[in-house]
Amino acid sequence: MYLHVIGHQIHRDIKPANILINSKGEVKLTDFGISKELEESNQFANTFVGTVTYMSPERIEGKRYNHLSDIWSFGMLILEMALGAYPYPSHKSYIEMLQLIMNEPAPQIPPDNKDFSDDFKDFINQCLKKDAKYRASAVSLLVFRFYWRIFLLIAIFL
Repeated sequence: MYLHVIGHQIHRDIKPANILINSKGEVKLTDFGISKELEESNQFANTFVGTVTYMSPERIEGKRYNHLSDIWSFGMLILEMALGAYPYPSHKSYIEMLQLIMNEPAPQIPPDNKDFSDDFKDFINQCLKKDAKYRASAVSLLVFRFYWRIFLLIAIFL
């Protein structure tokens, strides 16, 4: 939220390799080398930089994008951590991978999967809306019950 709302920045390369955890258990987002500062939170960018496997559909299509493209990448990252594998099926080529992201439904946890709470499934689904105008913002994700449950668990153990 700070990055998007206060800093008016888009990271543009949220992926597992850019998430670090220090010895205190604090999570850090790294590699701001291709981030973009926007004059306002509602401004758009249109350059094609970053790691394609975590790139939002609008970025792959070469459309204008904003901070909501980071939300897609964040959702992919969280889903991959939860599943223990990249959310899309394996692919044979770069083009096949792009086609999966563009033409197949967004990855999600099946509704009948009891390994994850409904709140978590909803959180992921809000991050991985293929149409960015329906995707949750960083601010709206902060009100999810899933988020607050994680926050409370962390607070209890500190």
